[in-house]
Amino acid sequence: MSKSSNATPIDDLENSTANSDDDLEGGGLKGGGLKDQAIVDKHSVAKYLLDNPSFLLENPDLLIEIQVQLQENGVVSLTQLQAEQSRDKIKQLKNQLEQLVSNARRNELIYKTYAELNLDLARADSIDTLEASIRHHLVETLGLETAQVMLIDNNENAKLSEIQHRSIFDKKLAKQDFYFGRVGQVEKAALFPDAKAASVALIKLSENEKPYSTIGLLAIASEDPLHFQPGVDVDLIELLRKNLNFHIARIK
Repeated sequence: MSKSSNATPIDDLENSTANSDDDLEGGGLKGGGLKDQAIVDKHSVAKYLLDNPSFLLENPDLLIEIQVQLQENGVVSLTQLQAEQSRDKIKQLKNQLEQLVSNARRNELIYKTYAELNLDLARADSIDTLEASIRHHLVETLGLETAQVMLIDNNENAKLSEIQHRSIFDKKLAKQDFYFGRVGQVEKAALFPDAKAASVALIKLSENEKPYSTIGLLAIASEDPLHFQPGVDVDLIELLRKNLNFHIARIK
Protein backbone atom coordinates (compact mmCIF):
# COMPACT_ATOMS: atom_id res chain seq x y z
CA MET A 1 0.00 0.00 0.00
CA SER A 2 1.37 3.40 -0.96
CA LYS A 3 1.72 6.21 1.55
CA SER A 4 -1.13 8.69 1.86
CA SER A 5 -0.54 11.96 0.06
CA ASN A 6 -1.88 13.73 3.19
CA ALA A 7 1.10 12.73 5.37
CA THR A 8 2.56 15.63 7.30
CA PRO A 9 6.26 16.34 8.08
CA ILE A 10 5.55 15.02 11.59
CA ASP A 11 4.29 11.71 10.13
CA ASP A 12 7.37 11.44 7.91
CA LEU A 13 9.62 12.12 10.89
CA GLU A 14 7.86 9.45 12.97
CA ASN A 15 8.15 6.88 10.15
CA SER A 16 11.79 7.75 9.67
CA THR A 17 12.45 7.39 13.39
CA ALA A 18 10.71 4.01 13.50
CA ASN A 19 12.76 2.70 10.57
CA SER A 20 15.95 3.98 12.16
CA ASP A 21 15.12 2.17 15.41
CA ASP A 22 14.52 -1.11 13.52
CA ASP A 23 17.81 -0.76 11.72
CA LEU A 24 19.69 -0.03 14.94
CA GLU A 25 18.10 -2.95 16.76
CA GLY A 26 18.85 -5.35 13.90
CA GLY A 27 22.44 -4.20 13.95
CA GLY A 28 22.78 -5.08 17.62
CA LEU A 29 22.88 -1.46 18.79
CA LYS A 30 20.65 -1.55 21.90
CA GLY A 31 20.46 -0.09 25.42
CA GLY A 32 22.93 2.73 25.98
CA GLY A 33 23.78 2.84 22.29
CA LEU A 34 20.28 4.03 21.42
CA LYS A 35 20.50 6.72 24.10
CA ASP A 36 23.79 7.95 22.69
CA GLN A 37 22.29 7.95 19.20
CA ALA A 38 19.36 10.07 20.43
CA ILE A 39 21.78 12.63 21.86
CA VAL A 40 23.61 12.81 18.53
CA ASP A 41 20.29 13.15 16.71
CA LYS A 42 19.29 16.16 18.83
CA HIS A 43 22.48 17.95 17.89
CA SER A 44 22.04 16.96 14.26
CA VAL A 45 18.48 18.32 14.20
CA ALA A 46 19.58 21.58 15.83
CA LYS A 47 22.47 21.94 13.37
CA TYR A 48 20.20 21.20 10.42
CA LEU A 49 17.69 23.86 11.48
CA LEU A 50 20.44 26.41 11.97
CA ASP A 51 22.02 25.56 8.61
CA ASN A 52 18.64 25.65 6.86
CA PRO A 53 16.71 28.63 8.26
CA SER A 54 14.08 28.34 5.50
CA PHE A 55 13.05 24.82 6.58
CA LEU A 56 10.27 25.99 8.92
CA LEU A 57 9.08 28.49 6.34
CA GLU A 58 8.79 25.67 3.83
CA ASN A 59 7.00 23.50 6.41
CA PRO A 60 4.79 25.95 8.33
CA ASP A 61 2.58 23.15 9.69
CA LEU A 62 5.45 22.12 11.94
CA LEU A 63 5.20 25.39 13.85
CA ILE A 64 1.66 24.45 14.88
CA GLU A 65 2.12 20.69 15.30
CA ILE A 66 5.27 20.85 17.44
CA GLN A 67 4.13 21.25 21.02
CA VAL A 68 6.17 22.28 24.08
CA GLN A 69 5.27 21.37 27.67
CA LEU A 70 5.49 24.39 29.98
CA GLN A 71 4.93 24.28 33.74
CA GLU A 72 3.04 27.57 33.77
CA ASN A 73 0.93 27.33 30.62
CA GLY A 74 0.69 23.60 29.91
CA VAL A 75 1.18 22.48 26.31
CA VAL A 76 1.66 25.26 23.77
CA SER A 77 2.64 25.33 20.12
CA LEU A 78 6.05 26.46 18.95
CA THR A 79 4.56 29.64 17.52
CA GLN A 80 2.94 30.49 20.86
CA LEU A 81 6.22 29.88 22.67
CA GLN A 82 8.12 32.01 20.18
CA ALA A 83 5.58 34.84 20.51
CA GLU A 84 5.79 34.72 24.31
CA GLN A 85 9.60 34.76 24.25
CA SER A 86 9.52 37.69 21.84
CA ARG A 87 7.19 39.61 24.15
CA ASP A 88 9.47 38.91 27.12
CA LYS A 89 12.51 40.07 25.15
CA ILE A 90 10.77 43.26 24.04
CA LYS A 91 9.69 43.94 27.63
CA GLN A 92 13.25 43.39 28.86
CA LEU A 93 14.70 45.74 26.22
CA LYS A 94 12.07 48.35 27.02
CA ASN A 95 12.94 48.21 30.73
CA GLN A 96 16.63 48.55 29.92
CA LEU A 97 15.96 51.56 27.69
CA GLU A 98 13.80 53.21 30.36
CA GLN A 99 16.58 52.65 32.92
CA LEU A 100 19.18 54.19 30.60
CA VAL A 101 16.97 57.22 29.96
CA SER A 102 16.29 57.59 33.70
CA ASN A 103 20.02 57.41 34.50
CA ALA A 104 20.83 59.94 31.79
CA ARG A 105 18.26 62.39 33.13
CA ARG A 106 19.51 61.91 36.69
CA ASN A 107 23.13 62.49 35.60
CA GLU A 108 22.10 65.62 33.71
CA LEU A 109 20.35 66.95 36.82
CA ILE A 110 23.40 66.18 38.99
CA TYR A 111 25.82 67.98 36.66
CA LYS A 112 23.52 70.98 36.33
CA THR A 113 22.98 71.16 40.10
CA TYR A 114 26.69 71.04 40.91
CA ALA A 115 27.41 73.73 38.31
CA GLU A 116 24.79 76.04 39.82
CA LEU A 117 25.99 75.27 43.35
CA ASN A 118 29.56 76.24 42.51
CA LEU A 119 28.32 79.54 41.07
CA ASP A 120 26.30 80.24 44.21
CA LEU A 121 29.34 79.53 46.39
CA ALA A 122 31.15 82.36 44.61
CA ARG A 123 28.32 84.72 45.61
CA ALA A 124 28.26 83.67 49.27
CA ASP A 125 29.34 86.34 51.74
CA SER A 126 29.04 84.32 54.95
CA ILE A 127 29.19 80.74 56.19
CA ASP A 128 25.43 80.82 56.67
CA THR A 129 24.70 81.78 53.05
CA LEU A 130 27.26 79.23 51.89
CA GLU A 131 25.50 76.50 53.87
CA ALA A 132 22.10 77.66 52.64
CA SER A 133 23.28 77.24 49.05
CA ILE A 134 24.54 73.74 49.78
CA ARG A 135 21.27 72.70 51.41
CA HIS A 136 19.21 74.19 48.59
CA HIS A 137 21.03 72.36 45.82
CA LEU A 138 21.91 69.06 47.50
CA VAL A 139 18.85 68.55 49.68
CA GLU A 140 16.00 70.37 47.93
CA THR A 141 17.10 69.71 44.34
CA LEU A 142 18.86 66.34 44.50
CA GLY A 143 16.74 64.93 47.32
CA LEU A 144 19.50 64.12 49.80
CA GLU A 145 18.53 64.00 53.45
CA THR A 146 20.80 66.68 54.89
CA ALA A 147 24.03 68.53 54.13
CA GLN A 148 26.08 70.93 56.21
CA VAL A 149 29.52 72.45 56.61
CA MET A 150 31.16 71.77 59.98
CA LEU A 151 34.12 73.96 60.90
CA ILE A 152 36.76 73.31 63.53
CA ASP A 153 37.76 76.54 65.22
CA ASN A 154 37.04 78.59 68.30
CA ASN A 155 34.67 81.19 66.84
CA GLU A 156 30.91 81.29 66.45
CA ASN A 157 31.02 79.10 63.34
CA ALA A 158 32.45 76.10 65.21
CA LYS A 159 30.23 73.05 65.01
CA LEU A 160 32.62 70.25 65.98
CA SER A 161 34.53 70.06 69.22
CA GLU A 162 38.16 68.98 69.18
CA ILE A 163 37.21 65.58 70.61
CA GLN A 164 34.59 65.03 67.91
CA HIS A 165 37.06 66.19 65.29
CA ARG A 166 39.68 63.67 66.37
CA SER A 167 37.18 60.83 66.57
CA ILE A 168 35.73 61.41 63.10
CA PHE A 169 38.86 62.40 61.23
CA ASP A 170 41.13 59.77 62.75
CA LYS A 171 38.70 57.00 61.89
CA LYS A 172 37.24 57.99 58.54
CA LEU A 173 39.47 60.62 56.96
CA ALA A 174 42.94 59.88 58.26
CA LYS A 175 44.45 58.96 54.88
CA GLN A 176 41.96 60.40 52.38
CA ASP A 177 39.82 63.43 51.67
CA PHE A 178 36.60 61.47 51.18
CA TYR A 179 34.61 58.81 52.98
CA PHE A 180 31.52 57.12 51.53
CA GLY A 181 29.42 54.57 53.37
CA ARG A 182 27.96 54.18 56.84
CA VAL A 183 28.97 55.63 60.19
CA GLY A 184 28.66 54.33 63.74
CA GLN A 185 26.28 55.64 66.36
CA VAL A 186 28.85 57.94 67.98
CA GLU A 187 29.78 59.53 64.67
CA LYS A 188 26.15 59.74 63.60
CA ALA A 189 25.22 61.50 66.85
CA ALA A 190 27.94 64.10 66.23
CA LEU A 191 27.28 64.63 62.52
CA PHE A 192 23.62 63.81 61.91
CA PRO A 193 21.75 63.77 65.23
CA ASP A 194 18.33 64.33 63.66
CA ALA A 195 18.77 62.36 60.43
CA LYS A 196 18.38 58.74 59.44
CA ALA A 197 21.76 58.87 57.63
CA ALA A 198 21.60 55.36 56.14
CA SER A 199 24.64 56.28 54.04
CA VAL A 200 26.89 59.33 54.18
CA ALA A 201 29.56 61.28 52.36
CA LEU A 202 32.24 63.02 54.42
CA ILE A 203 34.48 65.49 52.58
CA LYS A 204 37.50 66.88 54.38
CA LEU A 205 38.10 70.62 53.99
CA SER A 206 41.60 72.10 54.19
CA GLU A 207 43.04 75.61 54.30
CA ASN A 208 44.60 76.50 50.93
CA GLU A 209 44.85 72.79 50.06
CA LYS A 210 47.72 72.39 52.55
CA PRO A 211 48.32 68.98 54.16
CA TYR A 212 47.54 68.79 57.87
CA SER A 213 45.58 72.05 57.72
CA THR A 214 42.08 70.63 58.19
CA ILE A 215 39.48 73.32 58.85
CA GLY A 216 36.34 71.16 58.83
CA LEU A 217 34.24 68.95 56.63
CA LEU A 218 31.20 68.84 54.43
CA ALA A 219 28.85 66.17 55.79
CA ILE A 220 26.09 64.83 53.53
CA ALA A 221 23.54 62.15 54.46
CA SER A 222 21.10 60.07 52.45
CA GLU A 223 18.17 57.94 53.57
CA ASP A 224 19.16 55.41 50.91
CA PRO A 225 21.72 52.93 52.31
CA LEU A 226 23.10 52.35 48.79
CA HIS A 227 23.41 55.99 47.72
CA PHE A 228 26.92 56.60 49.05
CA GLN A 229 29.23 53.63 48.63
CA PRO A 230 33.01 53.16 48.42
CA GLY A 231 34.34 53.51 44.91
CA VAL A 232 31.90 56.16 43.66
CA ASP A 233 33.10 58.75 41.15
CA VAL A 234 34.54 61.73 43.04
CA ASP A 235 35.21 64.18 40.18
CA LEU A 236 32.26 66.50 40.94
CA ILE A 237 32.73 66.22 44.69
CA GLU A 238 36.45 66.95 44.37
CA LEU A 239 35.64 70.15 42.45
CA LEU A 240 33.10 71.09 45.11
CA ARG A 241 35.67 70.41 47.85
CA LYS A 242 38.24 72.71 46.22
CA ASN A 243 35.67 75.47 45.76
CA LEU A 244 34.58 75.18 49.38
CA ASN A 245 38.19 75.39 50.55
CA PHE A 246 38.69 78.58 48.55
CA HIS A 247 35.44 80.31 49.46
CA ILE A 248 35.56 79.44 53.17
CA ALA A 249 39.03 80.99 53.33
CA ARG A 250 37.72 84.02 51.43
CA ILE A 251 34.74 84.51 53.74
CA LYS A 252 36.64 83.97 56.96
